[in-house]
Amino acid sequence: MFTRIWRIAALLVVWSVSVRAELISFSFRDPAGDSAGPIDVTRVNANFDNVTGAYRVLLSSSASNPFLGHFRVNLNLFNPDLGTNAQFPSFLPLNLIDFNLVTAQTTLELTGVDARLSQWEAGQRVATNNVPFGNPSGVTQFASAVSVLPFSAPDDFIAPGAAGFTTMRKAGESPSAPILPVIRPGFFQCLICSSGGWIDPEAAYGYTYQMLGGSLFTGILDFPTGFSNQFMVVADGVILGSFGPGQGVTFPGSGTVAFTILGIEPAVDSTDPGAFPLRLAFNTPTASFAMTPISTPEPAPITLLSLGLVGIALIERYRRRSAGLPHSED
Repeated sequence: MFTRIWRIAALLVVWSVSVRAELISFSFRDPAGDSAGPIDVTRVNANFDNVTGAYRVLLSSSASNPFLGHFRVNLNLFNPDLGTNAQFPSFLPLNLIDFNLVTAQTTLELTGVDARLSQWEAGQRVATNNVPFGNPSGVTQFASAVSVLPFSAPDDFIAPGAAGFTTMRKAGESPSAPILPVIRPGFFQCLICSSGGWIDPEAAYGYTYQMLGGSLFTGILDFPTGFSNQFMVVADGVILGSFGPGQGVTFPGSGTVAFTILGIEPAVDSTDPGAFPLRLAFNTPTASFAMTPISTPEPAPITLLSLGLVGIALIERYRRRSAGLPHSED
């Protein structure tokens, strides 16, 4: 009898943990040009697993003030919605993280595991400083900043003041709370990502998406806002048309293993995995795929081969129409 009760209780615990398990996302925007120092952070994107506490934080900078040289990252995060202001679990200090970069880059990745995050959930708020919600217990004041070492220039404060808070969401449910792909040399990977979610890889003028397993892309459910032109979608050597925010694309047949998006204008930072969110659908609940940037307005070699001369002519017509240049309809 007691063995049966114990087994039922164990099953209930496992079920409750599996139901609660989620990948959570949040992001902060920081105005470009607000830093008096050499580094200017413009955005912070974060994903974390609220069971394991594993997190990935991506900091983006402006191209004119990139991450370079010897500097320190202090990212302090306070969750006021846990019913307690105790530092554990409400306060996550990602502090004293030092870098010494000889090559400029516009994206910085922080990874780790922290048990506090196992109690943070979607719908709760998080702040980068003490102005929005005050201080956690035992802390007199806190903020988040990037400091040039040895403190030879003004700090760049990250999302400072009363506006320095956001609401956490389930990763992938909105463009501001996307699933962040894993950074690989020359491309990005989305590993076991859910169908119907917003995926945010790096982007430039265009992007090629390629499945890594047996799944298929069945459609694009929505496109991001903030770009001057519509996006051209190419799949299986066929130009499917031009699309924009609020529109969707259904791939022919049962789906496709790869597709390309062209015409991202203005082109975004090709090293920033949080610059071009896209909402994708698969023929399976989850899928893994790679994303490779097309960094110039000219079609990539694979695109040229797959489209042929007719496709090239259509791309050129699309570019000229988007730029307001004369074009022939013949």
